[in-house]
Amino acid sequence: EDELRVQPIPGLSVNGLLKVFTGPTDFFNQLVTQPKVLVPYLVFSGILAVFLFSTGDIMAQLQMELIKASGRELPPQALNPEMLKWSYIGGGLIAMSLFPLLAASLALFFGNFVFGGTARFKAILSVVLYAGIVYMVGGLVTLPLIFAKGSMLVSLSLAAAIPEPDIQSMLYMGLSKIGVFNIWEIIVAGIGFSAVYKFSRNKGYLLAVLSIGLLSALQVILTGIFN
Repeated sequence: EDELRVQPIPGLSVNGLLKVFTGPTDFFNQLVTQPKVLVPYLVFSGILAVFLFSTGDIMAQLQMELIKASGRELPPQALNPEMLKWSYIGGGLIAMSLFPLLAASLALFFGNFVFGGTARFKAILSVVLYAGIVYMVGGLVTLPLIFAKGSMLVSLSLAAAIPEPDIQSMLYMGLSKIGVFNIWEIIVAGIGFSAVYKFSRNKGYLLAVLSIGLLSALQVILTGIFN
């Protein structure tokens, strides 16, 4: 009932797109009783689409090189650049659009059932989405580097230290998760979780690692298994 009497804050969802970078603590404290999902999800998906469409041709070329290097006998359509491009774009849009829902579900499980907190899924999803925008902006920052190098093997992470990077390597994938924007995303999510759960900041960071970080680790493990 107290939440119903809270006066709506005009422009909170849009202003949050900037505040999540400049003042996440104050922003998430406001977001607790007025979680926003639609605007951050649209922006998250929009940035994702820009990145995927911008890098589609480069990624298709990389995939063709990997297929040829593997020596596998594949039908001609498997080496069709347009098919590879659109499978990359379509698969990326689906997988990454589901990421916030999966991360929020993990945060709900650990936060509510393991740590004994109480928070609504919408509030948790809102935190994950705004934190995810930080990560997505990091992708946009790498675009000029990708275009300049003509390769997807560009990273603002520890993976940049690998002399001969291999996108199929478990080591490369693991180090690529330890980057500026990955850490920034975890920090922002931790601030948000501590606000919606009324947890300590350290507990918020732990929850961010157990949700967003765990999914990233799972991606690395799957890379190792399938390769």
